[in-house]
Order: sequence, then structure tokens, then C-alpha cells
Amino acid sequence: MIEVPLTDIASIPHEIKYKYGASTILLRPAAHGRGIICGGVVRMIAELAGIKNVTGKILGTNNNVTNAKCMIEALSHLKPLKTKKAKNEIKTEEPKVEEVKK
Repeated sequence: MIEVPLTDIASIPHEIKYKYGASTILLRPAAHGRGIICGGVVRMIAELAGIKNVTGKILGTNNNVTNAKCMIEALSHLKPLKTKKAKNEIKTEEPKVEEVKK
């Protein structure tokens, strides 16, 4: 079982091109409301993974088993997006003030 990172609009976080055997799958994120625009087994796996908006293309082979394995491997290699807040966050520390005893 794999965990698929999704965006707020239930799309994949970034474009991915993955090759497994003779099969190559190209997946691209899609805008909200676009739907799943993929063919064959890629559409079925995207629906089962909870992806609502994605564009995809199967390249290389018509073998459904190889395409399914390629799709699952491609989804397992997706990386979650880092939020802009986390990227722009600057860690600042307050200077420590020590008390001096007389």
C-alpha cells in the first residue's frame, strides 16, 4: 500500500514521467474541475487513489499489467509540495540575556 500526496484540489503535486519495463507514463497536474483525463488502467488507478484532477498519457506499450505497475510506481515516487509558508519561514531566536549577580 502506498500513500499518494495530493494538493488541495485533489490533483498530483507535480509532473512526473516514469518508465517501467516497456511502459512509460506521463502524469501532469490539472486545474480544479478538469477531471481525470487519462486512458485505460491509468484512469482506474487514479480514481482508486483519490485523484480528482489529472492529465495523463500512456506511452510505449498496450500491456495493461505493465501499465498498471508503471502507474503504481509513478504514484509512489511523487513528493509532497512544501508550503510557501514553510519555505519563507525564517527561524529567529531571541538573544539570551544572562543576569549578573553582584
